Amino acid sequence: MQIGLDDYKPEELEYFQDLGVTWTKLNCIDVDKGVDEQFITKAESAANNGLRIVADMRPSAALHEAISNARVQADEDGSAFEALMEPLVSGVTANVKRYGELVSAWEFWGEYDCTYVGGFFPGKAVTYPNILKRVHAAVKDVDANAPVWNGGYGVNFQRHFADALIAEAPDAFDALNWHHYNITEYGANCDALGNVANIDTLAKRVFATSEKFRTMFAGVRETMDAAGCKQPFVASEWGMPVVPDEMAAGARFIGLFSFVFQSGTFGLGDTEACAYLDGWLSTFAEAGMEVLIYHRLRDDVPHGTDKNGTFWGVYCGLLDAAGEPKRMYGALKDWARKAAG
Repeated sequence: MQIGLDDYKPEELEYFQDLGVTWTKLNCIDVDKGVDEQFITKAESAANNGLRIVADMRPSAALHEAISNARVQADEDGSAFEALMEPLVSGVTANVKRYGELVSAWEFWGEYDCTYVGGFFPGKAVTYPNILKRVHAAVKDVDANAPVWNGGYGVNFQRHFADALIAEAPDAFDALNWHHYNITEYGANCDALGNVANIDTLAKRVFATSEKFRTMFAGVRETMDAAGCKQPFVASEWGMPVVPDEMAAGARFIGLFSFVFQSGTFGLGDTEACAYLDGWLSTFAEAGMEVLIYHRLRDDVPHGTDKNGTFWGVYCGLLDAAGEPKRMYGALKDWARKAAG
């Protein structure tokens, strides 16, 4: 399993080299409006320094909203939806032509909470697979050998919408991409007040959560096998919210094994997090995951809980807000070294 670190910046090259990571993910934004001219500033430096790039193609906010509205209020002949695909396909084609030599894989954004991927409204589960069909075809028309990855699924051990993707678009992804954050569950069960039950040691908690990941991956692989899908697993974004041990010790323990602070952010103590990392990455490798790109290099200053910055935007860094390495930095570095042989 090759290890990467997302959001490469030329001024942070020393960290990428020290960690020994071999991949990064860079956003390619507003693709329906044409070529993202800013993409080159990071991509060229990353490629020149030996990093393989996943380009995460993202629609403009206007197209995102329009797709969501068309999905909910679609006319019977689907013309509203199809009209929205024209600028998207055109933009994807333009970006692949411009940056194809720098990019190792193309992803089209669509996580579990995207308004046209997840949820309960009619047509949500099938909208994204139908978008991905168009994106996949557009990429392949430019370069038949360019890999296309779906947006990441799998938060909290749930195989969010992978079934719809496999059923509706089995040939429209070259790797099944996971963003399998574990937001709330760090044990096997708890009582109504959120107190741990029967998980009295760290080793048992690591094992229990690893089994949940293992079960999720195995179930999806079984579904893929039944559909004739042999694509590998990848993860273009995955991380763990990690805080100092003393901060975790004072956390309020709420719900399904959530470590929740007054700011509303989640986090594990640095020491325990390293044990989870080793257990979980071993499980990911066993499941056949070929690439895992860690999110992110630096913590951010807490600035809200959902709208303005969830836990992955605050405490998932390998460096704390002061720029000091967490224990997790060394743990991920060990995994990158193993991958490099």
